[in-house]
Amino acid sequence: MLLVSRSWYQVLDQYIGVHAVLGRGVSEGDSSDEDDEDVENMVLNSQNILKNLGISTCEFINFVNQSDSAPKLKRPDLLRRVTFKKFASSATFESILDERVTNLQLLKIDHSALRHLEFSDITMSLSHCEALEVIKSGGYRRHWEETWNYWNIFSNTAFLFTKKFPGLKCLKFNFPTDRYIEEDLARAILNLLFNHSDSLTSVQIALEEEYNGYMKSKGNFKLPDKSQYTNFTTYQLNHKLQKLDLELFLGYPLSPESRSLWETWFMTFRALKTLRMMESYAQKYFQSVIVHNAGSLESLDMGWSYCPRISEPDEQGNLISNVVDCLIFENCLNLTRLNLRTRRRYSEDHLGLFNAASIPKTLVQISIVNIILDNESCRLFCLDFPNLKTLKLKNVAAQDGFGVQLPVVTEMMERKQLQKFQVQLGFGANRILPPNVLNLTNNIFYSHYLRGYLHRNGDYGKVPEEGPDSEDENN
Repeated sequence: MLLVSRSWYQVLDQYIGVHAVLGRGVSEGDSSDEDDEDVENMVLNSQNILKNLGISTCEFINFVNQSDSAPKLKRPDLLRRVTFKKFASSATFESILDERVTNLQLLKIDHSALRHLEFSDITMSLSHCEALEVIKSGGYRRHWEETWNYWNIFSNTAFLFTKKFPGLKCLKFNFPTDRYIEEDLARAILNLLFNHSDSLTSVQIALEEEYNGYMKSKGNFKLPDKSQYTNFTTYQLNHKLQKLDLELFLGYPLSPESRSLWETWFMTFRALKTLRMMESYAQKYFQSVIVHNAGSLESLDMGWSYCPRISEPDEQGNLISNVVDCLIFENCLNLTRLNLRTRRRYSEDHLGLFNAASIPKTLVQISIVNIILDNESCRLFCLDFPNLKTLKLKNVAAQDGFGVQLPVVTEMMERKQLQKFQVQLGFGANRILPPNVLNLTNNIFYSHYLRGYLHRNGDYGKVPEEGPDSEDENN
């Protein structure tokens, strides 16, 4: 029996590995009702697990190491994914992630762990790490606890981003920000991005203004010396990055220094396939990204806090255009998905989009939300894209002359080209379908919007609960 058990352990170690969760599992904070003996037993058990089992996935949650020696892995070459959450010591971090870890797929560090890890003193010796996630569990929009040391979290993040991660392909990062740290945070993020431009293929960054006032007082913290940062003025074109997902929802314009740093990075892309940009102010900052990646872009998702309008003042008071001019898409000949939206409409009488005819006819999916469209643009979206399968036009009409006209709706439904469509608040001044169109709708008319799904029998009907793109219904 013992020999069989040993053989199975060898198989597990070599081909599968073990998922281990180590720590005290406290719900919040660093305190625990466990006494010193309980903590010592937890540490001893954890040491035995790490030394005797081949670990492929390991989560350190409120892990307290009080032994003289830091924990060591039996098979560091098996480690694929590691997470640090809540309390985590720098000694444990350095001991687990040393040069023997050669196949790491994901390093995930929760903001709660950044309260304690001191990256200014940590020596990184990872020979390989494919993905790095520095995030707030549950999403960055969740309120942070008032007792947290935000400045220490920010300081540790800045020092972490000066480290080298050979082979880094994917970055996921979310963080609250305000005017106090905006420039320093941008410099830290972009230092990591520029230093790994030869390997990164996917970047997801979400920054949103911190509204609770927890960062109003800086307190005592340190940041990397500028000599530790790369030179942002000299850069090479980036042909590696294929997916960019960027959210900048701030209640104020970026400072000139921050904007210059971001724009310098934007200028480097040349091979993006998927681009998603959500931000508060004028989309002019991102137009160059589209132009420089026109030949490779396949999916484009752009959003703003407010509806595009004819003009708005920038931080210097100069009027700038904030209307979507579709001429910037005319060379995107591989584009199959286009999503343009705002959080809410700003204007009732100004078009938010021009030159729709310039959009390539390669699109398979179109979604326009909270942007006013004229009749002709709506006709183009409904009828002039031969490959189109999914269409969503929501809140695109404010008065007569805007939105989808009845003959267009009739022809669109008779063609039966679309697999799925939704037109909501998009029928002129009244924003609803007139009664004489109900005979065409086959029970898919819902008072103020028309939504249909093409079933196997060739007729439009209600969208199945688990039909394609069902997750888009609540957008």
